[in-house]
Amino acid sequence: MIGATRRWFRRNRKGLAIGAGVIGAGYLAGQYVLSKISEARERMSSDRIARENLRRRFEQNQTDCTYTVLALLPTAAEDIVDALPVEELTKELQRKRAERLARLSAGEGTGSDLSSVSPSLPEDDRRSLSSFQSDGFVRTSQMGEPSVEGDGEARPKRNKTQLWNEVKITSITRSFTLVYTLSLLTLFTRIQLNLLGRRNYLSSVISMATPPANESTIRLEDHDDDDLTQTLGNDFETNRRYLAFSWWLLHRGWKQLMNEVQTAVTEVFGPLNPREDVSLARLSELFLEVRKRVEGHTEEERKHRKWLSYLLPPCEGEDKLLEESGVLGVTELANSQTATTLRHLLDETADLIESPTFTRVLMLLNNECFQTLIQQCTADAFKSTSQPSTSVPQSFTSVATVVPGADSSEPKAKLANVLAVLARQAHVIGNGTNPPNIYLTAMDQGVRELEAFAAVIEGHVNALPTDLPQLRNTTERKLMAKIDWHLMPCLCVMYLLAFLDRVNISNAAVLGLQEDLNIVNGTKYNTALTIFFVPYVIFEIPSNILLKKLRPHVWLTGCMFLFGLVTICQGLVSNWGGLMTTRWFLGMFETGMFPGCFYLLGMWYKRSEAQKRFSFFFSSTTLAGAFGGLLASGLGKMDGIRGYRGWRWVFIIEGLITCVVSLAWFFVIPDFPEEVKWLTDEEREFLKAKLAKDSGSAGHDAKIGWREVLEVFKDSIKTQLYSIPPWAAAWGFSMLVAILSDKTRHRFAFTIVPMLIAMAGFGILLNVHGQAHRNVQYGALFMVTSGCYSAMPVIVCWFAMNLAGHRRRSVGTAWQIGFGNIGGIISTYAFLKKDAPEYRPGYIISVSFLSFSAACCMVYFAAVWYDNRRRDQAIADGTAIPSDEDQELLGDMALNYRYNY
Repeated sequence: MIGATRRWFRRNRKGLAIGAGVIGAGYLAGQYVLSKISEARERMSSDRIARENLRRRFEQNQTDCTYTVLALLPTAAEDIVDALPVEELTKELQRKRAERLARLSAGEGTGSDLSSVSPSLPEDDRRSLSSFQSDGFVRTSQMGEPSVEGDGEARPKRNKTQLWNEVKITSITRSFTLVYTLSLLTLFTRIQLNLLGRRNYLSSVISMATPPANESTIRLEDHDDDDLTQTLGNDFETNRRYLAFSWWLLHRGWKQLMNEVQTAVTEVFGPLNPREDVSLARLSELFLEVRKRVEGHTEEERKHRKWLSYLLPPCEGEDKLLEESGVLGVTELANSQTATTLRHLLDETADLIESPTFTRVLMLLNNECFQTLIQQCTADAFKSTSQPSTSVPQSFTSVATVVPGADSSEPKAKLANVLAVLARQAHVIGNGTNPPNIYLTAMDQGVRELEAFAAVIEGHVNALPTDLPQLRNTTERKLMAKIDWHLMPCLCVMYLLAFLDRVNISNAAVLGLQEDLNIVNGTKYNTALTIFFVPYVIFEIPSNILLKKLRPHVWLTGCMFLFGLVTICQGLVSNWGGLMTTRWFLGMFETGMFPGCFYLLGMWYKRSEAQKRFSFFFSSTTLAGAFGGLLASGLGKMDGIRGYRGWRWVFIIEGLITCVVSLAWFFVIPDFPEEVKWLTDEEREFLKAKLAKDSGSAGHDAKIGWREVLEVFKDSIKTQLYSIPPWAAAWGFSMLVAILSDKTRHRFAFTIVPMLIAMAGFGILLNVHGQAHRNVQYGALFMVTSGCYSAMPVIVCWFAMNLAGHRRRSVGTAWQIGFGNIGGIISTYAFLKKDAPEYRPGYIISVSFLSFSAACCMVYFAAVWYDNRRRDQAIADGTAIPSDEDQELLGDMALNYRYNY
């Protein structure tokens, strides 16, 4: 039985092995799927909890903002009420009326003449003044004898008309000033507390994500101050000083605002008589006219209205503000970390205040406050319980400029009664001790954009403070423009001439080079093209090493002079052997140009800034394709001068230009940031820190038809001109791709899409042939050049900028460019003359290599994505982060380095 069992297993061993493998694989696959489902469930649960916590934290922060406004508002409200004492003016009017009545009652002959005349005017005065009785709103300090100036000198006597005019201007100005102050204080408090709320949240996240320190370890150095949470929000001293800046609005800003409001009120309400009847529509129109004078008459003026001076002091007055507010003692100094963080907070606050969003939200808050004020006037002065008509112009909206015709049935009220309501509403607007404040509630409930603005502030993580040195005499934008002007033109001109000297052999071939050197038949011409790439590949890495040792301006200009000299010699050759020799040396001397320039660019720009510059630099090759054809068409007309054919003049003139430019560029090309003299010490330190943070220390009337267009291809000179548009289009498309890639900080998609466009162009060239379809083929050339020359700089930049450190970036870039130029050897044998005019093998090879390149990009994308996740997991598991010195040596291999994709 044992033998039978053994034989059965032997006969079925293959099936059993397959079955066991399938079961095992199924089990493993099932476990893998279940584990992924469990991970996804846990991740969704943690994300939901995190979102809920974030929502609760945000809502609590907005509630804190409301209570903070209520706590701060009385400070400004009391000062505004004292500065605009409507109640004192009212009491003086009442005194004058009482004195007048006393004189009338004590006089003699108070017969029918007086009794028939006097009651009407005093009765008007009595009703108007009685409406100013504010049921307790008159402050005790304002009662009693007439007020005197601070120096004890009594105020000059004013008649009744002057007093009424002053009551009118003062009561309206006070209410308007309080409304603007409330709106500004609300918005400023939201900015302050949400900025600090964001910093505190990030501080708590970092605290939870940071592995606990080993308490048993004895440290010989004091690292207590190296606390990232202080930088991100747990610095009490910084928060205290930052919050103290609300003192400016509460004690200084409202005074500037009051003066502007008083001027506007005087201009609008000055001509009106307090006994004049006004309708609700007329009152709303007057309110809106005052707002136009304060906020701006047009939408454009309101959009560009500056509110910063009311909320923050000038930079030179910041220390004085901290002293006057009691936060900073006269001898108390801030440490550098506190000063840097406070400076960043104030700068970000100023940027938010000067943003169009701030102006928009403030206008909406003012709309809500003034609408509430109109409603209170409607209820108290006009004795109406209905809401104001939507056609009444109350706010800056699309209907605000439409003033309806007068309605005879509309209720009216004395302006004096309206002034009394405004005098009482000033105390309601400034109410912070007895909530709720109906105006603040109206803003919170009626302006949803206020909460959205706060959410944007709290969710904007890109504006975090960094440990970069402070730029005091310039800005980062100006610094990058300065670097661009010193670096980019030099490298672009240099590479344009290098590429021009490399490809001008094709222009020379069109002008008769092959016939003169007797290399028309066979593959001698293709071999001469190929020999260029052999030294180009071999000497890539040694060239970049020499670049580092000899300084960029020495090595690059030396190579440039030598390949320009070889190009001149190329125009003097008389046989195929001479052409081969010059092409060899041309490849050897040009080998350092492309990787050297890319390497140098990588030492000046961080990864998020590089793609636009890399593509702009690489686009000089497209200009060389267009400019080369244009230049060759002109030089070809020199045929026979000095006994030289036109193609020889192409080499001689272009090589001479290169040599002359190289001599000038020796004094112009910048070296590394640490060595140039046109950077200040401040700029050099900032740039060094920024790069280290990013990647580690480190005949026009003639008729033209299709016949004439097609005949262009029969003429060699015109063919050169016809090559210009595809290259020009490639330059424009490559710059668009570069700008979008930098803007989105994404690389992968911007490599795949251009390659797909190029594949489509090659597909058209493979399938569309014949003279009748030459226009379609010409259009396909636009797709090929635009796709290929847009994808290549993105790929090169993607890989090069993911390498950190001088050594890895220098060697890695050389390997990349050197290996990539092997394609030059293949391409010269891909488009042979025997395959003309369809060149199917060449097109098929091109599509194949594009597909291979796309596949490599996908693999590289997956690799860097996986490696970033692996490093995140390692740090989360508590793996130690290497020191700064180790990071410099490791470069992009450091655990805390993250690749871009």
